Amino acid sequence: MIWILRGLRMGDEFLRGDKAVQDWCHIFAFCFALACVDALVGLGFGRHLGVSAVCFVVASLFYLTGVKWPQIKHRLRRKTKASAPAEKEVAPTLPSLMDTSFPQLNKLWGKPILHFEDGSSLEVKSALYFDLFTSGAKFLGFYVPSTPRVMEVCAVLAAHATELGDALAKGGLSITCKAPGENPQTVSDLTYSGKVYLHHDDVLTHGQMAEVEEMFKAHKLSVVLRGPDYLTSAWLDLETQGKLNMKLEPSESQKFDAVVRKVLSVSYDELKRRERKYKQKRARKKRAKTLPASRDLGA
Repeated sequence: MIWILRGLRMGDEFLRGDKAVQDWCHIFAFCFALACVDALVGLGFGRHLGVSAVCFVVASLFYLTGVKWPQIKHRLRRKTKASAPAEKEVAPTLPSLMDTSFPQLNKLWGKPILHFEDGSSLEVKSALYFDLFTSGAKFLGFYVPSTPRVMEVCAVLAAHATELGDALAKGGLSITCKAPGENPQTVSDLTYSGKVYLHHDDVLTHGQMAEVEEMFKAHKLSVVLRGPDYLTSAWLDLETQGKLNMKLEPSESQKFDAVVRKVLSVSYDELKRRERKYKQKRARKKRAKTLPASRDLGA
């Protein structure tokens, strides 16, 4: 009992961590040990020996748990980590790739609306990437949703790219950063690198891609086109790494490719055998249809 009391905390101390678990296990072990002794002493007064045995087993379990608690905790953590499912990423989209690209840079976002002569309009997504401390440069990114006016939209973005970037830098809060011992830097003071990352949902032909490049070159800008092929590449990277939290449905071209591969995997002799079997089956069906008719004519 003196050993148990020495292990207890005083009133001004708190039980924390592994030591708290061990102390409580020892306290419960001590309580059940007392109950075991009480049951043994009371055998002559009608107490049952089974009660004493149960109390002894429970006291031993609590005592061993307290002694072995660090090892038990370590094993429980290993089992929890092994049974926990691996976190998977959501299937990427072009707007999400705009956000995850260049994680080391800061970003400002906007949703400009482009208006056309026939009264229609289209909302695009714009991003201003900038680095205030290292390179002191900034560049632009755009996302163009699927639209039959994709070439017109590209022409408008090429002509007004820097204006849209300046609107992001000057609109809302003015972002000013200052490193220790240096003068403050603002986004508006940074220089455009001339690079523009254009994300588009529509598939562009080689001629259209060349035309878009010329549009931006006319305004001294270098465009990087990121279309459906870029999105597919991102999907495949996640699928290869096992991080994609989504099962992709095969497209029609993928289904056709699977059928062709299946056919090509069969030998020529096997194909001829299947063809003969199919012709024999058709011939039997034709004979089965013509036989009742010939019987009727004979009758």
